Amino acid sequence: MNGTTAISPSPETFLCQQDKKLAKLISIFGNANIGKDKREPFDALARAVIGQQLSTAAAGSIATRIEAIHGKRPFKPDRFLALDPVQLKGCGISNSKIRTVAGIAAACIAGDISHRAFDRLDDGEVLHRLTSYWGIGTWTAEIFMMYGLNRLDTLALGDGGLIRAHRILYPNSKSLEATSQKWRPYRAVAAWYLWRFLDNPDCHNEVLGRRVKV
Repeated sequence: MNGTTAISPSPETFLCQQDKKLAKLISIFGNANIGKDKREPFDALARAVIGQQLSTAAAGSIATRIEAIHGKRPFKPDRFLALDPVQLKGCGISNSKIRTVAGIAAACIAGDISHRAFDRLDDGEVLHRLTSYWGIGTWTAEIFMMYGLNRLDTLALGDGGLIRAHRILYPNSKSLEATSQKWRPYRAVAAWYLWRFLDNPDCHNEVLGRRVKV
């Protein structure tokens, strides 16, 4: 031993080595905006709930309208609970989502949802705990684990956008889950690039070398 410590490759370097199509996406979009900072749990979970079954653009518009009555993000649990539900509904968020976010806010204030509460739990335990709250399903929990807890090997396998992007990029693959095995332990980072790919159709021909229909 020479006393030196091996330096692990960055997620981007690792994914470039594993997957030529991701390497192309990384060359286009640069480093992924995921895993760099831990987001406040309430803000990350509230944003995930707002995004349930909505496009990125629609969810972003609702979040922006809520900011107008809440104040600039990150969303705060006590401040959210103080908002008028009628005003919230006017921002485009449904009654069921308001109920879910209110429950999350109460759990955050009580300390039941926090970075500390999840630090010692493995991914399966975190998923189980989160989905025990009303209105939080597997997709919402996985998105929070990816963006709120920096669990970089988490992948939202049921996400419609990821499924569509995967179908275009890997038409001969058996499934997103099968393809994602070569991305471990950075499946969340790979997902970030698939979402960017889907949101930027102008790059499709460059990445694939052929015309595609989204």
